[in-house]
Parts: sequence; C-alpha cells; structure tokens
Amino acid sequence: MMMGNGLIIIIGLSVVLNLALASALLIVMLRRNERNNEDDSQIPLTPEAVAAAAEEIINDVQSVQSLSLETEETPQAAPERKHYTVQEFIPEREGVLTNLTVLIADDDPVNIEVLVGMLQHMGMNMLVTVQNGVEAVESAEQHIFDIIYMDIQMPEKNGLEAAKEIKDEGKNTHAPIIPITGFSRIVNEELCKEAGMTGFLQKPVDYNDLLAATQKALLHKKLKAV
Repeated sequence: MMMGNGLIIIIGLSVVLNLALASALLIVMLRRNERNNEDDSQIPLTPEAVAAAAEEIINDVQSVQSLSLETEETPQAAPERKHYTVQEFIPEREGVLTNLTVLIADDDPVNIEVLVGMLQHMGMNMLVTVQNGVEAVESAEQHIFDIIYMDIQMPEKNGLEAAKEIKDEGKNTHAPIIPITGFSRIVNEELCKEAGMTGFLQKPVDYNDLLAATQKALLHKKLKAV
C-alpha cells in the first residue's frame, strides 16, 4: 500500500518538478519495497535520500551523454561535385580513321560542332564543313573526300538532292555519303539508298553508331574498289 501511494506522489511530482527528482523518489521507493523482510523505516524517505538518488541519476545521465558525444561520428563534408566533359562519355580513340578527308554538310552549327568533335576523336583531322546542299555540291566539285556526312533537311538544296548530284558526276562519285536526319518518319533509309547514300543515322547522333556506320561505309568502299 505504501508503494502505491509513493508512485502516486512521484507521478504528481514528475509533472511539476524536475524529472531527475521524480526518478530519484522512484528509486528510493523501489529500494524500500525490495526489502520485504525489513522495516520500511530502515530506508527513510528523507530529503537526503532523495537528493542522493537524484545525484546518482544525474551522474548516470551525464555519463551516457558524454559517451554518446564521443562515439558520434563527425559529419563528413559532401564530396566535391565533378564536372564531366563530353570526352569522358566517348570511348578511347580508335586510331583507325586517320588521314581521311571528310565533308560535313549540316545547316545547324551545333550539330556540326558535335559531329566534328566525334570525328576528331576517332582520328580524323581534315574536315570541311558546309551549311547547305548547294555548298556541299560545290565543295564536292572542288575536293576529293574519303567520306561525306550529309544532313537531309537543309535550305536551298536538301541532302537527298545534293547526294544525287555528287554521285552522278564529279570527283566524289565513289565517296560514301552517310545520311543524318532528325526526321526519320519522313525520310527513311530506303529513300537515302535511292539517292546513292550509305547507311542511316538519326539525330542526336550516337558516337558508337557513328563509328560503326563510318567503318562499314569505308569497308564497302574498299571492297568495291577491289
């Protein structure tokens, strides 16, 4: 009965007093209750006993907090963000497409820049660029190219028309012309083949697709020359 009354008192104290003090009272009451064969008066519920128990609790809590702070991992700085370049996503230089003279025809300067970067990575360094079909035909009349990359949708003269003219006569009738288009639903590989083109690439151009199409076209050209 004494224990029950003590718990009621402690619950009330925990609301209005410090939690450590209430816990101390609980420890004292538990110790008194454990000694069933002894008189309750042997562990008196005095302010001194409560204070001693409270001090014990506070010391335990401080020890736990100190241990927690010592074992807590020091936050690590966030890793430095790496800025990737286009070259990091392109396979190593193949080294088999060197000493080739190339013509690139595309009306979009960005597309030309991307294509030039990929071809240079393959080993090509003699590159001529034009921005429409008329310029492509004129350039083909003046220079001999090992391979030509032709955009299909261009002003003044589209890629299909330019390819037919280059293939019909001039210095590059045997040069493979690889078509590049962003409108595969309108222009398909069959139409390009009818214009004398080889292969078929869709925008945005993938490096591995470009490499495979280039090697296939050059091999086809070499076999025809035998």
